[in-house]
Amino acid sequence: MLHAHLHLAFDSVVYAMACSKKRRLVCARVVRQINNLRVAVAFDTFVCNVEATRERHAKVRAVVSRWRSSSLALVLECWLRFVELRVRECERETQREKEVEREKEGGSERDNENE
Repeated sequence: MLHAHLHLAFDSVVYAMACSKKRRLVCARVVRQINNLRVAVAFDTFVCNVEATRERHAKVRAVVSRWRSSSLALVLECWLRFVELRVRECERETQREKEVEREKEGGSERDNENE
């Protein structure tokens, strides 16, 4: 009977070790799958970012090529000239207004002196 109990005890230890080994293998497989999933998600994110960057570069290239065209450059240059002329006109107008104000102040001071 002692041998039967020892045999059962040994079999239960062997069974427990086998179950533990199976669980460890299952856990290892699950961890590998999770890591693979994380790597896959990270790689997909990387690929999406690379594609978005390529699209942005293409758009920038298209805009730069438009700006380099001679007609657009001519239009931009003309517009800049117009803005410069308009700024000069505004400066002249403010200068004239200041002169008129000075003349009015000077005239009112003369009137005060004559009285």
